[in-house]
Amino acid sequence: MTAGIEWVWADEGDSVPPHDRGLAYGHGVFETMRFGSEGLLLEEYHRDRLLHGCHELKIPFSSDDFQQWLTAAGHRRLLDAQGSGRILKLTVTAGSGGRGYRMPATPCPRVITATAPLPEPPALGDPIRVRGCQQCVQPRGQRQGLKTLERLDQVLASTELASADFEGLMNDRNGYPLEGTRSNIFVLMGETLVTPPAEGLAVHGTLRRWLGENLPELGLRLVERDLTRATIQENGLMLGNSVMGLVNATVLDDHPLPVTGGAVRLQESVTHWLGLI
Repeated sequence: MTAGIEWVWADEGDSVPPHDRGLAYGHGVFETMRFGSEGLLLEEYHRDRLLHGCHELKIPFSSDDFQQWLTAAGHRRLLDAQGSGRILKLTVTAGSGGRGYRMPATPCPRVITATAPLPEPPALGDPIRVRGCQQCVQPRGQRQGLKTLERLDQVLASTELASADFEGLMNDRNGYPLEGTRSNIFVLMGETLVTPPAEGLAVHGTLRRWLGENLPELGLRLVERDLTRATIQENGLMLGNSVMGLVNATVLDDHPLPVTGGAVRLQESVTHWLGLI
C-alpha cells in the first residue's frame, strides 16, 4: 500500500481518530457505490469524481492509490458478489494534523471503507412519494458539484421528510426545482430528458453523466434547462442516482404525478443496461 496514506477498514473494526480533518472540518470527499455481480457500478465515473474532488481539496490521492484501494478491497473479499448487491462507501479525508484550519505541509490522507446492505427498493405498486423541501440547495463556489463531506443542506432537507416520503425535492435560491436530497432530477419531454443546469447543482451525479453519454442509443438526448414545478406536474418526475438507477415519482406533496409510457420504458432500459435487476 502507498506510504503516507492511512487505510481504515470499518468492517475490521478500525476507527477514525477525533482529530481527523474530515470529521473536524468536513475536509474530504466520499463515494457511495453499488456493487453487484458485474463489479462496482459506474466505477470509472465514481473514480473520476473522487479524484477531482481530492484535487480541488488539495488531498494527495491519485488514480494509482484508487487502484491500490480497489485491490485491497478485493483481497478483503469486499468485492465478492452477494445476492443482488450491496453498498460500498469510500471516504478520503485530508487525514490529521495542521494548526487549526491550516493543513500540514505534507498531508497524510485517511481512506475509510465501509459496507452496507443495498436499500430495499419500493414494492411494486407502492407510491413513490416526493416531498417539496423548504431547505434550498446553496452551491459552495469552488466546491460546487463536488461530493464533499459537507452535506448540511441535504441533511436539513431530510429532516423535513415523513417516513412515507421516498425523496425530498430541493429548490435553488430562486425557487426552481434543482435536485433531490440524494438524487438528480429529470423530466422526460418527448425525446428530450431535461435536467437542471450543472452549474447550480450541489453534486454532479455519476448516473447523470452516464445518461448524457448513453441516451443517444435510445434516440433520446439529455438537455440542461431550468425546471418549474408546473413542468413537473404536467410531465412527471424521474429521480436518479447510481444506487437506485432511475425511478419514476408518482406523488409530489400529496398530488399525483403522471408517469408516461416513455418514462416507464426509459426506467426499464436503464435498469437493464446497468444490471440493477
